[in-house]
Amino acid sequence: LNGIVNNTDILQTNLRKRRAMAVDDTTDLRAAIQEQDEVDQEAIDAIVVCAGYQKKLAKDVLLLSRLESGGVESNQVPFDPVKIILSAAQMYIADMTNNGISFRFHRSEDGHPVHVQGDPDQLYIIILNLVSNAVKFTKTATREPKQVEVTLKYEPVHSE
Repeated sequence: LNGIVNNTDILQTNLRKRRAMAVDDTTDLRAAIQEQDEVDQEAIDAIVVCAGYQKKLAKDVLLLSRLESGGVESNQVPFDPVKIILSAAQMYIADMTNNGISFRFHRSEDGHPVHVQGDPDQLYIIILNLVSNAVKFTKTATREPKQVEVTLKYEPVHSE
């Protein structure tokens, strides 16, 4: 929901800027509008992702009783965890930007596979909660630079 609200704020701010530029004859209107359009498209894309997450969250809440009774199965499929992490973090980019927080993502590059086996939806929810908490506590941090950092490190699972 924060992603939807923050990205809607970006769109409203950009709309006000474009209206002000339309009145100001000294502005290079074409370049300014193209720049604002790019920012708007990013905000719209984030809103779409956030709305999809809200829909999934509502579905998960409705399935909570099945989960407690053991009736919900995990979706074990191969997936790219980098895409999941960056997609979850994208929901908070506007909030981080508005609060002067930078986002950094690191991935170990030591020959490990790009895809892993597991439930991408559950990882998405976990990363979303971790990034949400990181942003919430970083907003009030007094230390500079304000930064949320996510590191992905592969560790093989040894089966016995």
